[in-house]
This record gives sequence, structure tokens and C-alpha cells, in this order.
Amino acid sequence: MKTVLILTDLSRKSLNAAEAGLMIAMQTGAELMLFYSCTNVPVISYYPGVPGMIEDQNWLDESEEQLKNLIAHLYDFGLRMYPDEPVPVMHYEVGEGELAANITGVVEKCGAELIVMGGRTGSRLGDFIFGGDTNLVANYSGKPVLIVAQKKPLRKIDKVIFASNFNETDVSAIEWLMEYGKRCQYQLDIVHVNLLGEPKKAVNISVVNFIKNLAENDYPIVRFTEVWGKDLIRRLHTQCKDTEADVLALTHQQHSFFVRMLKEGIVKKTIFNQRLPILVLPSK
Repeated sequence: MKTVLILTDLSRKSLNAAEAGLMIAMQTGAELMLFYSCTNVPVISYYPGVPGMIEDQNWLDESEEQLKNLIAHLYDFGLRMYPDEPVPVMHYEVGEGELAANITGVVEKCGAELIVMGGRTGSRLGDFIFGGDTNLVANYSGKPVLIVAQKKPLRKIDKVIFASNFNETDVSAIEWLMEYGKRCQYQLDIVHVNLLGEPKKAVNISVVNFIKNLAENDYPIVRFTEVWGKDLIRRLHTQCKDTEADVLALTHQQHSFFVRMLKEGIVKKTIFNQRLPILVLPSK
């Protein structure tokens, strides 16, 4: 992994994401890039009732100073939490405008292979976890995106659960998780949820065989489990809790497993209460 890209809004709520990104960079020997995209440049009023833009250099200097402070915190944090690992090289960049307009260029420029950002909380589901900026990043970046909850730090990754619906795109996602798992030495649990009361649907046999053969050959590093439940989200929630998973991974595509999760009314309550990091893997 060349670079881990951390998207920050320079608030305390994004600190857990920055610390998680540092931990991953230290495990994989990657560099760290911190990026802040300001969509609303502060304004001041030069004349009554006439707003004017604050000087660009002042805004840029303030943003860069905060990013430098964040890097200093991460450096001290890395030395304290992982004293046996070298602290990665850290860079920063400030962008102006919408994140969607900046993310592709930033990813290409720094060679990011993983993006880390904080989850959002709010009264509306679209603002909670896979909405707003998070949705834009997953759509435009084409890279895996790790969404870290505000209220629970991610200090280690010993077990990852990948929720599979036997889609063809699951194969590339699993291969990515395995490659990353070699560096971080975590266990990969591939889980398929069968919903009780729903008619049995045709599955992609080649994907099923790929998963089963993989689990058989790489056990206990890779495991495959089929579970049953009345509710998709509740069952995933229970599986993650029972197995003490550190991260829940899913693919993102039109009409995907994850999109279905978002349509479930229970998603906000279950994921928020669990506070489990979500790894969203691109479908391509």
C-alpha cells in the first residue's frame, strides 16, 4: 500500500478516523496524506450588509496550521501507541470547493489505495453514514473507503467480516481484503445472510465455489459462514458482535448489498449503537 488518504474536516469528531489511518499506514508501511477541502470560505463584512471574502492567504494559512497541528498529534500518538513501529511520512494538502470536485485529483496525485474518513451522525439517515460527503467519496474515488465511527477508536484490526451476496464483484473485493490481510494479519470471515421467509434466489455458482474453495484452502485465515435471520441488518449486527469483528466490509454498487442496508429502517440504530467501522469496497 503506497498511501493512506485521510479526509478530515479538522474537527474533533474526525480525530478517530485520522488515528485509524495512521495505524493502518504503520501496519502497511504506507505514507499518510491528510486532505482538507473547504467548501465555505469564511466571509467578513467590509460594509454594512455587503459580505466580502476573507483574504485567501489568511484562510489558507489557518487551514495549514491546523493540519500541521494534526500531524504533530498523530506523530506523538504513533510513538505512544505503537512504539515498535516506524511513524510514516506524513503530508498534507488544502483544497477549496466541493469534495467531489477534488477527490479524484487528490487520489491520483498521492497514489492513495485506501481512504479513511469519519462517519457522520444526524437526524436524517442520509446524513448518518453513507450520505453526504461519504457517498460522494465512494462514488468518485473508486477506492476502498473506511468509515470510522466518532465514538469508538479503531486501534487494531484482528478480524474483518465481509458480507457477501454472491455477486461477481465480491471476488475482487475479497482478493483486495486478502492482500491487505497479509500485511495486517487479520482473519477474514466471509458471511452470507439467508433471509427467512423470502423465496430462494438464484446465485452465481462460480462465486460460491470461489468463496468455499478459498475458505477451505486458507482456513483458519479465511472462513466462510452462512447464517439465517429475519432481518438482514440485525443478523449482520449480531454476527459482528458475536464474533468480535473489528470491521464490517461491503461492496458498493447500484442495487448493492450496502444500498439495501441503507433502505432498511433499522440501519441507523444498529450500526450507530454498534459503532463498528465500515469498509466500503468499490464494485470495480
